[in-house]
Amino acid sequence: MVIEPIPEEKDQATLDYEALLRGFNWLLSRQDMEIDGRHVFEIIQQDGKAQGFVSQDQYDRWVESLIQQTPYYKNFGKGKFGKDAQWNDGETGSGWSGRRRALVKTQEQLIRDELLNLGLEWSDGEILAAAKYAWEQDMGEAEIRRYLATDIKTPISFGEDVEGGTTQADLRTTILGIYDNYLIDPDDNVINEWARRAYIGNEQEQLDLLRSLLGEQAEDLYPAVAERIRAGRSPLDILGSYGSVFYSIMGYQPQWKNEHRKLALDILSGDQKDDGAYTPLTANSFAYRVRTSEEADYNPNIFNETMSFVNQIGSLMGQTTRI
Repeated sequence: MVIEPIPEEKDQATLDYEALLRGFNWLLSRQDMEIDGRHVFEIIQQDGKAQGFVSQDQYDRWVESLIQQTPYYKNFGKGKFGKDAQWNDGETGSGWSGRRRALVKTQEQLIRDELLNLGLEWSDGEILAAAKYAWEQDMGEAEIRRYLATDIKTPISFGEDVEGGTTQADLRTTILGIYDNYLIDPDDNVINEWARRAYIGNEQEQLDLLRSLLGEQAEDLYPAVAERIRAGRSPLDILGSYGSVFYSIMGYQPQWKNEHRKLALDILSGDQKDDGAYTPLTANSFAYRVRTSEEADYNPNIFNETMSFVNQIGSLMGQTTRI
């Protein structure tokens, strides 16, 4: 494996290795970028500074020499670095002819569509420059998404202030919904990280992984319903089974995540048996907890039901409450 620096006679200079590395983030999306079991991105990330480069050109040529040793390079010819001949065929300069525009047509459209979905505004010049770079790297949709997500000029945010109707907002809503299903309030940084992972990687795989991790946490927290959770039901799904009982008593639907959070935790915790094991609440034991809750003391449904019962007893005894 060749990782030695390429000698160059220049004065010592200070390179921004983090900025240089970002230009090769697209490598992460490719599995055919390994040399002797090491991914090229890992090599340039861990070994770049140790090479003692004094110019970006020297650094780029070192990375090129690494890429030339990968299956990617062997399968796709000269890749980015070998497309110069195709780009300059019969033309000189850096202008955009119709022929050059046609070369990057696929990448340009993918970038324009993605920027629109993300709510980002780039100039035509910026889009074309990015399209040329993506074409040189043989980027597909997944690589372009990673490239845009790590672009230093317009880093993508998935925070609370994201614009509605964008990819970021949709991912944030989806992830918050998953956390709600497990009655967990995530830190905003956690939401941002999972949204970024879902955007850059395989979205369905990342969301399924999140559900799996939250499911494991829920099994530990709620042993009474652990078996149901392992079967694929979320805590909120399980609570839904008790919603009709709550409604029949109180006359309105429970708000498990907010007002009735304590009651929700009681349900999920279950009843403890003499041997220390926990069992799920039955409909009767749950109904008893609802009727004896502080909220029930002020519920008109329960008051009217109680007075009706009192009047029935009074009638049998020849008396009424007159209420």
